Amino acid sequence: RVPAAALEQTMARLKLLSQAQVIGPITTQRLTCSGAVVNISLVATPLVDAKGRVYAISTTKRLQSVAE
Repeated sequence: RVPAAALEQTMARLKLLSQAQVIGPITTQRLTCSGAVVNISLVATPLVDAKGRVYAISTTKRLQSVAE
């Protein structure tokens, strides 16, 4: 889940991914199931078919630290 403060930035990144652009590595934030905000390192790679269309996005997330 994405914190409300990071939603606009996340939507901009999704637009880049839809244009087959690789994102990362970047530092961003996510919400845990309990609602705590955590800092993560994220790499997102669009998967493109033979016709150049994005059909999926592969992501790797690594926990960095718990935000205060």
